[in-house]
Amino acid sequence: MLPDGLTLADGQEVDGAVLAAFMDEPPARFSTGVQTSSVQVFWGLGLWLATRDRRSCGVAEERSAGDDPERLVRAPLASAGMAASVGIVDSAGIAVLTAGQASPASGPRPGQLALEVAGFGPHRFELGDALAAHVRAWDAADQPGAARLHVDAYPRSSADEPDPSAVGDALLIERSATRFLVYHA
Repeated sequence: MLPDGLTLADGQEVDGAVLAAFMDEPPARFSTGVQTSSVQVFWGLGLWLATRDRRSCGVAEERSAGDDPERLVRAPLASAGMAASVGIVDSAGIAVLTAGQASPASGPRPGQLALEVAGFGPHRFELGDALAAHVRAWDAADQPGAARLHVDAYPRSSADEPDPSAVGDALLIERSATRFLVYHA
């Protein structure tokens, strides 16, 4: 699932087949030091990424029963028929969240995952570093989820319409009749 309206700095469009080929290569791995649940990855971190980085994406891999995932081996959400993760993407790479079991020595709650990042493609280091920084920032903000997500809608030409240059960390979504401001409170 590639981001809606993704405009890349290099002017190129993202090619799903190229990204899949990047993911066939060995990744660059990044530690985050963050532990959470798979539910929080999608309803917390996934929303955080969507409001903080226009390159955010979801990645899923379907597989037949009994098959191992080919590309998303350590995805934070996995079942018999699929594996899924979140990440950031550009035309020359992708970084996705991976997970392992949290260390019992750190006293995690049951079901906690140790979050890591895998970067692929020529931009694997830049994207992996950026995704790991997003994970740490989300953790430092106490892992906000959907309950703290706000969406403000402004009709075009209303007195309250936000100034695009002053939205800070919020995501501004532009549509023909409305501007949406999405942020965590």
